[in-house]
Amino acid sequence: AIVETAMRSQVELKMDTSDDPRRFVPYVQMHEVEALLFSDTKVMADAFERPDLEAPFAQIVRACGECEEINDHEATAPSKRIERLFPSYRKGSGVRAHAPIVVKRIGVDRLRHACPHFNEWMSTLEVIGL
Repeated sequence: AIVETAMRSQVELKMDTSDDPRRFVPYVQMHEVEALLFSDTKVMADAFERPDLEAPFAQIVRACGECEEINDHEATAPSKRIERLFPSYRKGSGVRAHAPIVVKRIGVDRLRHACPHFNEWMSTLEVIGL
């Protein structure tokens, strides 16, 4: 929230007076994008073709409180947790990377339900779109 507020302030300072500052809605993913994958541990495990990993993935979410909070150290970042359980995890955004595949299967509605910060950002964008 602090970073997003600072970004908004800096952009507003540089905006032309005819620009609407509400149109700039910063979103900073608190941790790696992989945190979002934990929004549906069953879908994630199925995408990896490892249904046996659903329970360990769900335990990670329970231990952290919610998927957006998964990260308390470099060694326990979301991608590192996934890689420990599923060493074949492919990081990145290419066609063979796992994150885009899993997110697409989860869908935006489930992401919004499980990720309050992401949902808040999406809700703000929807209000602006009206």
